[in-house]
Amino acid sequence: MILEDIEQKVLSYLKQVSRALVPFDQLVSYLRRQSDLGPFDERDLLDFLRKHELFQVIDSPFGALDAETVKTMEEGGFSVGPSVILVTRIPPAHELAQQFDAQIAVLLNALGNALQEARASGDEARVREAESIIARAERLREKFQKF
Repeated sequence: MILEDIEQKVLSYLKQVSRALVPFDQLVSYLRRQSDLGPFDERDLLDFLRKHELFQVIDSPFGALDAETVKTMEEGGFSVGPSVILVTRIPPAHELAQQFDAQIAVLLNALGNALQEARASGDEARVREAESIIARAERLREKFQKF
């Protein structure tokens, strides 16, 4: 992994994307399409970005989730992995809170749909799991609103 080349590609990409906060997997996909970079290890890249003064890596507030929950959240358009942002593009706290609230709303909508499907299928385990995740997301939303 040639860090200088990757650094320049990441910097260029994060400057030009419309959404300042980019899911790490989206960044990796972009970098893999760059034929001049060659192979690289995602863990090494993430570690490099975490230590770099121009980039901020933001971990998902949901921690380790089971595969079904991850699928539900991703279907709802919510990134469950880390995201990367240029330090110069970090929005003020109130804007960040608004963006987070919008993402939580999308997540809650997707989870509500999953809960309805679980109830319709009679899958009590999935119902309990969806209800638990919805409750955690709502608590997280309340904490962020107080922040």
